[in-house]
Amino acid sequence: YADCFGGICNSGKRDRMKRKGIARMAKYVRQMWAVNPDLLHFLPKEKASFLPYAVIMDKSPSKKPTFDKKKLKVVHAATDRAKKGSEIIIAAMEQVKRTAAGRVEFQIVENLSHQQATKVYREADLIIDQILVGWYGGFAVEVMSMGKPVICRIAKEDLHFIPEQMAADLQDAFIHGEETNLKEVILRCIEDREFLQRKAEAGLDYALTWHDPKYVASITKEAYETS
Repeated sequence: YADCFGGICNSGKRDRMKRKGIARMAKYVRQMWAVNPDLLHFLPKEKASFLPYAVIMDKSPSKKPTFDKKKLKVVHAATDRAKKGSEIIIAAMEQVKRTAAGRVEFQIVENLSHQQATKVYREADLIIDQILVGWYGGFAVEVMSMGKPVICRIAKEDLHFIPEQMAADLQDAFIHGEETNLKEVILRCIEDREFLQRKAEAGLDYALTWHDPKYVASITKEAYETS
């Protein structure tokens, strides 16, 4: 995409800068962690491992998520429009609103305080994280811990970098969407509320299991003690 970090993604300049930084750092460390598994394609194999985000979460949502309202509220946090594919998401939602008139509302979260944004997320029925990058961020984990189902593009070719059980749980936890099928995925969510309920519950379990700070700390603790 031409607007990705001002175009330097396409020139290769950004990649060259990162490769130089990796090579410099690799001389001095025994272990490198990647919170996004696709980074492991570029880090030294003998030193690098996957490490999930450690996210402090609300471990007891205020109420069990339900999806019985006629109108589904869809929210997208456009924190980086180019990276997340926000313009594609907005265009897909415009098509959805024409197809499912009166049954969906859409809100973009930008330029709000964390407190204001959190209030919007708690009122949402469905969150769209991103449909380009191929992995999810700490934001997705936070809203999943609220019991919110999340649409996100996951790059399946990177799943071999993460624990096998985590990869299996991930398939159930996220609603997989990308540029080519986003409209259809959202329409399914509007039509099939039992599907949304299952995803919300699986997402909550996934967040609390794999992104618990104590679990993440246990991984780094073991590395420090054995390396």
